[in-house]
Amino acid sequence: MFPVISRLARTLNVDYITLFENSAARDGQIATAHRSQWHAASDDSPHLAAITAIAFQEEGLTHWRDLLAAGELIHGSIGALSLAEQALLKRHDMQAIAVAPIFVNNSWWGFILCNDCRQEREWSSVELEFLRLAADLLEAKIENVRLRESERRAHERAEVLREFSRIVASSLDHKEVLRRSLKHLSRVLLFDSASIYLLPREGRGEFLAGIGFDDEEATTRAAENLLKESQVIQEMARTMQPIVSADVRTLDGWIWVPGAEHVRSFMSIPLVAHDVMIGALMLDNRQINSYHDTDLEMAVPLARQIAISIENAWLFEATQQQLHWAKTFQKVGALLTSRLSLTEVYENIFDLLAQVVAYDSVSIQTVQEDNQLLAMAAARGFSSREKARDFLASIEQHSLRRFPADSLWRVIPDTEKDPTWLPLPAVLGPIHSWIGALLMVKGRLIGILNVDSATPNRYNDDMGETVAAFANQAAVAIENARLYEKTRQHANELEILHQVAVQTAALVDVDELIRQTTETITGSLYPEHFGFVLLDEQAQTLVPHFSYHGASEIHGLSVPVDKGVVGHVAQTGAMWLVQDTENDLYYNNVVASTRSEIAVPLMVKGQIFGVINAESSREDAFSSSDARFLLTLAGQVAVAIERARLYEALQQHAHELSREVAARTAELRTERDRSLAILESAGEGIFLTDIEGNILYANPAMERQSGYTRDELLNQNPRVLQSDRTPLANFHDLWRTILKGQKWAGELVNQRKDGALYDVALMITPILDADGKIVNFVSVQSDISRLKEVERLKTKFVSNVSHELRTPLTNITTYLTLLERGPVERRERYMEALRQATQRLTRLIQDLLDLSRLETEPFPEALVSSDLSSLLLVHFESFAVQADAKHIRFKLDMPPSLPYVLVEKHHLGQLLRNLLGNALAFTLDGGEVIMTAGVEASVLQPAAWVKVADTGIGIPAEEMAHLFDRFFRGQAAQEMGIPGTGLGLAICAEILDRYGGRIEVKSEPGVGSQFKIWLPVAE
Repeated sequence: MFPVISRLARTLNVDYITLFENSAARDGQIATAHRSQWHAASDDSPHLAAITAIAFQEEGLTHWRDLLAAGELIHGSIGALSLAEQALLKRHDMQAIAVAPIFVNNSWWGFILCNDCRQEREWSSVELEFLRLAADLLEAKIENVRLRESERRAHERAEVLREFSRIVASSLDHKEVLRRSLKHLSRVLLFDSASIYLLPREGRGEFLAGIGFDDEEATTRAAENLLKESQVIQEMARTMQPIVSADVRTLDGWIWVPGAEHVRSFMSIPLVAHDVMIGALMLDNRQINSYHDTDLEMAVPLARQIAISIENAWLFEATQQQLHWAKTFQKVGALLTSRLSLTEVYENIFDLLAQVVAYDSVSIQTVQEDNQLLAMAAARGFSSREKARDFLASIEQHSLRRFPADSLWRVIPDTEKDPTWLPLPAVLGPIHSWIGALLMVKGRLIGILNVDSATPNRYNDDMGETVAAFANQAAVAIENARLYEKTRQHANELEILHQVAVQTAALVDVDELIRQTTETITGSLYPEHFGFVLLDEQAQTLVPHFSYHGASEIHGLSVPVDKGVVGHVAQTGAMWLVQDTENDLYYNNVVASTRSEIAVPLMVKGQIFGVINAESSREDAFSSSDARFLLTLAGQVAVAIERARLYEALQQHAHELSREVAARTAELRTERDRSLAILESAGEGIFLTDIEGNILYANPAMERQSGYTRDELLNQNPRVLQSDRTPLANFHDLWRTILKGQKWAGELVNQRKDGALYDVALMITPILDADGKIVNFVSVQSDISRLKEVERLKTKFVSNVSHELRTPLTNITTYLTLLERGPVERRERYMEALRQATQRLTRLIQDLLDLSRLETEPFPEALVSSDLSSLLLVHFESFAVQADAKHIRFKLDMPPSLPYVLVEKHHLGQLLRNLLGNALAFTLDGGEVIMTAGVEASVLQPAAWVKVADTGIGIPAEEMAHLFDRFFRGQAAQEMGIPGTGLGLAICAEILDRYGGRIEVKSEPGVGSQFKIWLPVAE
C-alpha cells in the first residue's frame, strides 16, 4: 500500500496522507483510527502529530460518516468548510483536505485523507479523479492483505487447534482436561482471567477457576453455587451461541462472583456435545471492549475441542465407574457362597456399598419371621444405633409406604420437600437426601436398604438404579447368610443337645444331671442368666437349683408358685416369652438388669417338675427358635430325670425281678430295651462278643473311642483294636480268667482306626446261662490316656527330684563316714564338702518350695513396688566377693536413677540371684560379667530392663529350647561338675510370667551368654 500512497502524494503535491480504518466505538457508534501515514520529506514540510482517531459523532462530523458511507468525496480549503471541519483542521494546522472513501467487498472499510498544510487550495477534477482511482487501488491492496492475513490466521488457528487437541486429548480425567485447556488458552487468546463452568451433572455444577483469580479456591466455591442461577449461561444454553460483552456493567443478568471484581469485558463460548450445552468457556479482561470477531474465530473451535475432550473424559470415567461397579457387585456376589456370620455380611455390604455410592449413614431393616414387622438389623453412621433402632421400630411399616406400588426402589432428592418423609430425632442428625431399595428374594420381601446423605439433592435416579442393582445382590447374600446362620444355630443346638445327652446318659443323680446340663448350656448359649427352678409341691414354692447361673440374688430365694413368669409357667404348663419386661403382665422384678426372659415347663410323666428359665439384659433377646430349643431340652432332661428315677427303682427291685424271671418275661424284655438305651447313651465304650470273641454289639461311645463305625466293628474280633504295645502275658491272663467265668480288669494299649494309640482301662465280664455256661462276654473300656500321661509326668518328676536329692545325700553320707574314720587333719576339708552338699540340698529344697509357692500362692490384689536401683547395688556387692574369688571382672552399669518396678522385693531378689549366680558359675577364671540396666518407653507402658552378660562357656543351640525346663542342666554343666538344681531359670520364668514381664536369651558357645529381663514400671 505504501507505493500507492507515495505516488498519490507526489501527484497531488500534499504534505500528509493518512489511511483510516473504521471500528465500533464503546457506545456502538462508528469511529475510525489511522492504519498508516505518509508525509513529505522536504525541510519546509511541517511535522504534525498524526490524527490517531476520529469519532464522527463526538466531533460533529456525522455528515462525513454519511457522505463517505455513500461513496462521496469530501474536499476543500479551510475557509470553505463547516465550523466542525475547520476545528478539526485547525487543531492539526491543515489548510486544505481531500477525503476519499475505501470500500472492501462492497462494505465501507475506511477512507484516505490528503491534507496540505502550507496553503489553502482547490482540488481539480483530475486530482479528485486520481484520488478516487488511488482509493480503488487501495481497495484491492487491502483485500489482498486481508486475504493473506486471513490465510495466515487460518493456518495459525489450525496449528493451534492441532496442538490444543493433542494437549486436551492426553488425559482422560475431565478435571485435568480443564486445567490443561486453561493453561494453553493463554498462548492464543488475551485475557486476565479464564474459567470453565460445567452445567449441573449428578445434582451439582462444577466450576474450575483456572487462571487469573487471586484466590482460586474461594472463587471456585462461590462460583459453583452462584452460576447455577446465571441468566447469561441460561441464555447461552437456550441459543447455543457465544456471548461477547464490551462492558459487563451493562450486561443484563451479570452475576458478580467474589474474586472476579476486576472483570470489565467478557466473552463466553458454549461447550456443546451432541447438540447439548454441557458448560461454558469464559474469558475475562480488565479493559473495556477487549474481544472482537477474530477472538471468537479462535475461541469457538477451541471450545469445541474442550467439549469433545470433556465428553471423552466423562465417557471414560463412566466406563471406569461401570467397571468399578461390576467388580463391586462381583464382590457382593462372592458373599453368596461365603460362610460369614450375618453381622459380618452386613459389615461387608456396607463396605462395598461405600465403593458404589457415597453416604453419611446407612441401615438395613429386615422382616421379622415372628411378626412380619420391619426391624433394624444393622446400621452405620448414626450417633446412636439404639436410638436409630427405636425410631425405626416406632414407625413400624411406614418405610414401605415410601415406595410406589410398582417399584422396588425410590429416590427422595430432598426429604424436606417430600410429604412421606418422617424426620429423624435431632440426636441422630439430619437426612436430607435418601435412596431406598427393597431387598427381595424370589419375589419375597426380606427387608429394606436405606442410604442417607446429609446434603440435599445428593442422590438422583441413576444412583437409585445403581443402589437397586446392588440391593438385588445384597438381598440374596443376606438371605443366604441368614439361612446359614439359622442352620448353624440349629446344628449348634443339636450338638448341645447331644452333649447333654452324652453327659447325662450314665448319671443317676438328678442334682448332678441338672448341674452338668446348666454348665453346658451357659457355656454355649445363655451366658447371662440360666438355670433350673424346681417345684416344691408341699410348700407350693419354686426354688432355684444350686447350679443356677448368673444371678447371685436368686440363690436361696423361694418364690410363691403364683408369682412371676416362672410361677405362671409352673401353673399353666405353657411356655412364656417376655420381650420387654417393662410391659409384661407376669414379670416379677428379681434381677434388676433383666430386660427379656423366657421360661419353659419341665415335666416328668405329665407332672410339673420345675421350670427352665433364661434371662437377658437386652430387649428382644429371645425368639421362637429359643423356645423350640428349650422345649426340646426340657423334654430331653425330663427323660434323663425319669431314667435316673427308673434306675433307682431298678436297683431297688433287682433282687425281686431275678426271683420272678419266668413270671415277668415281658417286663424283662422292656427292661432289656431300656438297658439298651442306657448302653447306647453310656459314656464308656461297651461291646458284646460271643464265646469265640466275635463282636455282636458296640455302643456309640465305642465308635468314638476307636474311630470305627458300628458296622465296621460288628463280626470283627477285638484283636482289630490291639497294638504291639500290650504284653502278650496280659492277653494270656485275660483269656485264662474270663474262660473260668471270672471278671477280668486291667489296662491295655489299643490302636484307633487312624493308627493313633490310646490307653484303656478294660473290664470283661462273662455272661452265663441258666446252666452256668459262658455264652457271651461284655467288655467295658474307658479311655485313660490322659490319666496315663499325668502318671508319666508324675513319674518323671519324682525321678528328677530323686536324682537331684540322691547326689547331695550321697555326698553327705560319704563325708560323714570320712569324718568318723578319716585323718583328723582332713576334717576341715570334709566339713567344707559337707557344707557344700548341704547347701546344694538346701537350694534344691528351697527352689522346689519357691516353685510350689509361685504356683499356689494367690496373686496379690495390690502390687508392691520395689526399688530397682537399691536391689541392683545390694546384689552387685554381694556377688562381688564371689567374682573376686574366681578372678572375674564384675561390673555394674546403670543410670543415676531407675524407676520402681511392680515386682515383690523377694521375687526381684530371686531373679537377680539366679541370673548373677549362673553368670559367675559358667564364666571361667579371668572372664568378665557385666550387669546393666535401663528403661525403655513403650506404646502401652514403659518397662525397665536388666541385662546380665558374661564371657562364659555359652549355650549350644540345641539346648536353648530347654533352658526354662525344670531340672534341665546342660551337658557342659554336668561334665564340668558345676553345681546346680536346674530350677533357677524355671523360677525366673515363673516370676516374670506372674508379673507380666519377659526374658530374652542370646548365647554363642565359647563366646558367652546374655540374659535380659523386662519388668513393669510402677506409675
